[in-house]
Amino acid sequence: MANVLHRLRVGGSLTSVLAAEHLDRMLALPIQYHPVPELTEAASHLAWEHRLSVDDALYLTVAIGCGARLLTADDDLAHAARLEGCA
Repeated sequence: MANVLHRLRVGGSLTSVLAAEHLDRMLALPIQYHPVPELTEAASHLAWEHRLSVDDALYLTVAIGCGARLLTADDDLAHAARLEGCA
C-alpha cells in the first residue's frame, strides 16, 4: 500500500499531505506483521515452484501461513494462490 501511495503521489494523482494521511490510517489498522527473514526460505521455494518474484511469493507465504485468502490483481500470483488453496 505504501508503494501505491508513493506512485500516486509521484504521478500527481495524490498530494503529499493526502498520501501521508492515508499512510497514517493504513499503519493504524490492526494488521499482523510478519518478519521477512523468517519467511524467506518458504517464499523462495514458492517463487521457484510457481515462477513468481520472491516479493510476490512472500505474500503467498503469509496467506498460506495465516490460512487467509490472497487478493491480488496479478494473474500469476492469483493462479499460484488458487493452486495453493488460498484464493
